[in-house]
Amino acid sequence: MARERIVVGLACGTEGEILIRRAAGIINRSGGGELLAVHLRTSVAAAAESPQALEAQRRLAAQLGGSYHTVAEEDPVRARPDFARAASATRILVGTPRRRRFGRSLTGPGTGEAVVRDSGELDVQIVPHREGHARTVRPRRLDLGRRRVLFGFAAAVLIPVALQ
Repeated sequence: MARERIVVGLACGTEGEILIRRAAGIINRSGGGELLAVHLRTSVAAAAESPQALEAQRRLAAQLGGSYHTVAEEDPVRARPDFARAASATRILVGTPRRRRFGRSLTGPGTGEAVVRDSGELDVQIVPHREGHARTVRPRRLDLGRRRVLFGFAAAVLIPVALQ
């Protein structure tokens, strides 16, 4: 049986722990293999990186028997499959925040979909997670209260009738 060699694409957020643990579970179930955790550093995202989160990801990968790599690349979508091919990987694991269909239609395909497109013959597994970048956090909606909502409905019905 062929041993799995899984490349885990890490971002600067805390979702990397989810991906590393998922890859370790796949390797354990398949009877062994190698975990390669890869953080892709870009000049744009370097300022938003959390050194604590990256160090925690490095420690977790080492604890689970994997290795941690940092690659400086301006195009992270192409860099993941390129690294995986160079490492003779059998699979790429990529995380993607859960987005609603409407959000995907506005912003286009996410990183996971782009990696699938550029991966060629490599297997790509997209792992959805709840955590995302700060820009994906929705503002809290203020509750208007029952009285104000009922007054609004009554006004919406009565004002047009009174104006006729």
